[in-house]
Amino acid sequence: MLWDILVNMNWAQKHQIKIFGGVALLVMLFGLYIAWPYITKEPTCFDGKLNGIEFGIDCGGDCQLVCPEQAQPLSVLWSNAREIVPGRYNALAYIQNPNPYAGVSYIQYEFNLYDKDNLLIKKRKGATFIDAKSNTAIFEGAIDVGNRIPARTTFSFLGGAPKWIKIGSRELSNISILVKDRTLKNEDTSPLLEVTLTNGTLLDIEDFDVVAILYDKDGNMLNTSSTYVDLLPGDVTKKIFFTWPNPFEKEVVSIEIIPRLDLFN
Repeated sequence: MLWDILVNMNWAQKHQIKIFGGVALLVMLFGLYIAWPYITKEPTCFDGKLNGIEFGIDCGGDCQLVCPEQAQPLSVLWSNAREIVPGRYNALAYIQNPNPYAGVSYIQYEFNLYDKDNLLIKKRKGATFIDAKSNTAIFEGAIDVGNRIPARTTFSFLGGAPKWIKIGSRELSNISILVKDRTLKNEDTSPLLEVTLTNGTLLDIEDFDVVAILYDKDGNMLNTSSTYVDLLPGDVTKKIFFTWPNPFEKEVVSIEIIPRLDLFN
């Protein structure tokens, strides 16, 4: 039937069909030209799809993001606060990251200080990173509590599940700070802690914090402090210092030094 219709068409009608057919073909070819890069596009970790060798959508496999179900959660081992001068306290949370090659580039947190009657004295919020080490410390200094005395300190992460990012062994090996010596002086007056750091690589390490934690014989935190280091050149040893204006309540038995290196910047 279609053949009979074509046979009975005059020349003008056949010419119109040829024109329309040619235009339709050009439109199809142009559409294919536009769509071809998307059709043949290689799977990426940023396309919002589960493709390639990903474990989840844009995570796992070769992607930088670690899927939440592949990462072990952070643990808050303990939190505490200690007086530095009347009315001001330093607070610290001791965090365990069980993921040896994954960290968090940004996460919000909150300290809460309570009195002996469990009434809230002060709330302090902040944000930080979590490096790919087993233990780290989050420090908040000079928290104003007025005339009240904190008896209990809590710490929690905010904002839901963190976004885990891979940190390869190569990146970790390029950053190495060795703590050589710890010397505590003037314990009975104004304690001074002198710490010797050595850059174990040939690369300069810039802009990092170092947290000091002082413990008594029972393993409880006596006090804490943090200092900032702007530059530790490659293969160089440098001394840093921590000070407290008043003596501690008990004898210092052990000292832990935690360099906090932001490998995401």
